[in-house]
Amino acid sequence: MADVFISYSSEDRSRIPVLAERLEQEGFSVWWDREIPINVNFITYIFSQLNAASSVIVVWSANSVSSSYVMSEAESARVRGVLVPALIELVPIPPPFNLLHGAQLVHWDGDPSDPQWKKLVATVRQLVSAASEETTAQPPIEVPVEPPIEVPVVPDPPPTAPRTDPEGLPLGPGIARLIEEATDSRRKTHPYLGLHHWLVALFDRHPGLVRRMAPDLDCAALSREFDRKMSDDEDFGEALESGEVIERAERRARDRQAERVWESDVAAVILAAAGLIDA
Repeated sequence: MADVFISYSSEDRSRIPVLAERLEQEGFSVWWDREIPINVNFITYIFSQLNAASSVIVVWSANSVSSSYVMSEAESARVRGVLVPALIELVPIPPPFNLLHGAQLVHWDGDPSDPQWKKLVATVRQLVSAASEETTAQPPIEVPVEPPIEVPVVPDPPPTAPRTDPEGLPLGPGIARLIEEATDSRRKTHPYLGLHHWLVALFDRHPGLVRRMAPDLDCAALSREFDRKMSDDEDFGEALESGEVIERAERRARDRQAERVWESDVAAVILAAAGLIDA
């Protein structure tokens, strides 16, 4: 169990390492999605880390306030009473999270003597201490063993694990979230995960990444176009399960002689499959 789980928008990733490093220097164990183990269900793994953490720092920015996944993680932490808000940009925080005062790290450069940083560290330390005391005080609970109940299998399984090959390249941070976003755009009424689901997820939630790869694309207009196709025509595009996308992205990463698969590799696979960039 980590002392601190960091929730953030993938577009703010460059600002997270210094935050994690300073927290570790304060003696805390820190989890953020730098690397997801292979052969695991990404969504289940991330949320198991979230629910086990003693505190959850939510990094608020213009990107994260529009991220449904940061909102989901923030709500989970708020309900548990372990939410620690940290603002890296001066943006309106959506309710009910605006009721909690956050550490103002807009101009923070990693200085451990900064007053706002000290306040954040003190809050985290209180939560970690409280979690430790609660764990110590709770005696083990004996749960009676019930006979297993057979439950019918419900279709619509979680996203397919990307691969089982132990020699596969490690996956960069944020890929699990991108897979979750594409799967979420599928909706339970759609019969399969298709190319258009991936495109809507990219255009809606990662427009900065798309613009770096294809500056001339109008992300908002394309998102509306593909969303309309899925809603009106039930046109979900080529069937593309997460495992297949990751395999294609890994081949691309190997061609570049990269040491891991990055979100840009996944995005390139999706955009190329749609004919929006060269393969």
